[in-house]
Amino acid sequence: MDALKKILGVVPAFARPPYGEYNDLFRQVAQERGQRLVNWDFDIQLNFPTSSGDSVGKTPAESNQLYDDVVEEHPDTLLALNHENQLRTYITHAPLSVPEPDT
Repeated sequence: MDALKKILGVVPAFARPPYGEYNDLFRQVAQERGQRLVNWDFDIQLNFPTSSGDSVGKTPAESNQLYDDVVEEHPDTLLALNHENQLRTYITHAPLSVPEPDT
């Protein structure tokens, strides 16, 4: 966090707990830093342990299908934790996950 502030002049507004686990101390530190806690509600590795993205050799198309399946359920929220580590998957996922802004 200090590096972000020093280099970019910004402080993260959110804190995501490691492994999704937190305790009162984590809450307290986040509050002292003015951060809100966030946690994912969709993790391919947890929701679909046999299909956890390219980190275990799945193709971008297979990962995209898992996202399509969960989106079809029309959840109120969808904050995904991604384990993808291959450029090809990022290039495929990015346009689906973060649409370009309207001009």
